Amino acid sequence: MAELGYRQIADELRGKIVAGEYAPDTVLPTLVELMARYQASRETVRRAIGQLETEGLVQAIRRRGTVVRARPDRSKIVRPRGVFRDSLGYLMARDSGDWRELRPSVVEYRPARSLPAGMAELIGAQPDDDVLVRDRLLGDPEQAAQRQAAVSYLPSDITRGTAIEQLRTGPGGLYDRLEEICGELVWDEEISAEAAAPTDVEQLALHPGTPVLRIVRIATARATDRVVEVCDTRISAELYAVRYRLARHRSAAYPPQPSAANPSDPGTPRSPGIGHTPPSREEAPDIGPNSPQK
Repeated sequence: MAELGYRQIADELRGKIVAGEYAPDTVLPTLVELMARYQASRETVRRAIGQLETEGLVQAIRRRGTVVRARPDRSKIVRPRGVFRDSLGYLMARDSGDWRELRPSVVEYRPARSLPAGMAELIGAQPDDDVLVRDRLLGDPEQAAQRQAAVSYLPSDITRGTAIEQLRTGPGGLYDRLEEICGELVWDEEISAEAAAPTDVEQLALHPGTPVLRIVRIATARATDRVVEVCDTRISAELYAVRYRLARHRSAAYPPQPSAANPSDPGTPRSPGIGHTPPSREEAPDIGPNSPQK
């Protein structure tokens, strides 16, 4: 029998884990046993196990061996395309209303050149400009695993000499202070998945190999169209997903109207992928805070 590659071994072991044959907290067979089972070298088996560790399916525990990790139930973060408010200020996620700081926040000015890639450009800062950074770790005090790391970046010409520089920004929080200075705000969000950085593993109490969801929220002053804050939020992709209902643009109103160009053409199913241009902010659906979307 030809030796299996490490990917094939990893695939088979992964399948057994997903199917429940190796239940959570089960110890996998030893390297020697797996070598014999798959007629594979020690290095090949090590690479297969390493792949499962990278995926967060197993972990090595001293004096026990390689143990199958319990997979937490994923809490769905439903993010409507809207902004909510409670007694403390604006909310972007309804289920985070009870979240509080899990450690003292860090509020300080930093040179723009020291910021993560792309942040200075988003807020229009030059390399030598100071940028106010508000670094927070938020979560449910009663659920240690439910947490998010959020860092806000703000132009110093807006924040100097204001309550935004302070640890406590006052009633309504940061966005109320910004609207007092800049007028009405509008928000855009970009969501992506990334490998967890070492700081994510520490702050979010992640198992190595767990990916994170990165939510970059951009606050813009409607009157001037200037970006006044960028909030970079990171949460565990193992615990959370992002779900939202797709809203109909007025061009997709029901019932659909026959094509003016060719009323007899039944149309061709298509996916708005490459080359698709999303509607501008002015064209976007008008969805209020009571919308079930996020």
